[in-house]
Amino acid sequence: PEPWRGARASEEALNRLPDPAALAALEAVAAAAFGASPERTAAVAGAEAAIRLLPLLLGVRAVEVVGPTYGAHAEAWRAAGVATRLIAPDQAAASQAGVLVVVNPNNPDGRLTRRADL
Repeated sequence: PEPWRGARASEEALNRLPDPAALAALEAVAAAAFGASPERTAAVAGAEAAIRLLPLLLGVRAVEVVGPTYGAHAEAWRAAGVATRLIAPDQAAASQAGVLVVVNPNNPDGRLTRRADL
């Protein structure tokens, strides 16, 4: 975890809906930073929305979720019809699933996975 070191947004900016052009610009910057295509990048309002949308964006058939962790992760993948399996942290490196979900820091126990290990 690395806290934001930039300036805090103004009160006005925090209290208005996102501008569609600014949102598209944010998604383009995020896509470039993570090596993703902008068409498959979405800025969302909150973690729960991201958890629910991710299975719909990736189009994979199998996912493994490193657990124990927040139950909504596995629930979202199952609801999207994706074969979902919970695995222990020591099994993650050997995963052959189309997607490996690693919550970092983990919820609810705070377990951290080092950046080098990711």
